[in-house]
Amino acid sequence: MTSYRAYRQPPWVYDADGLAYQETRQHWIVLVSRIVFVVVFQNVVAGINSLLKVTIADVPRSVLLSKRRHAYLTNELIIRHELISKAAAAAAKRKAENGGGKKSSNGGGKAAKGKAAKRSANSGGGKRRPPPPPQPSSEAHLKPTSTRF
Repeated sequence: MTSYRAYRQPPWVYDADGLAYQETRQHWIVLVSRIVFVVVFQNVVAGINSLLKVTIADVPRSVLLSKRRHAYLTNELIIRHELISKAAAAAAKRKAENGGGKKSSNGGGKAAKGKAAKRSANSGGGKRRPPPPPQPSSEAHLKPTSTRF
């Protein structure tokens, strides 16, 4: 007689408890083994997935470097502008403290005329020009070098 056991009791096992065609101990061992394999496999795949997410960057290194470079240049321009503004404010304050261009109290002698001449030569005739606006930086480093994704 040919039969497929399927991890069940054979039909000729008649017991008062009715064990015919009931699952055997081997059936439960195989079932638990399959479930354990699936759970372990899922955890291994999730672990590898997490490891790859950590090791592979979301943003390419070249883009990070160009962002840092752009932020650095922006900060440098802001600092330079603040320094120029502070220098202009300090010069205006000194000018106001000196009397706003009044003649000095030493009678307008040679020394006073010499200092005034130097001042006017350095400052462009007494008129202070604002600093030139910053030149737009080359944004070639922000353009993608390739279209490969």
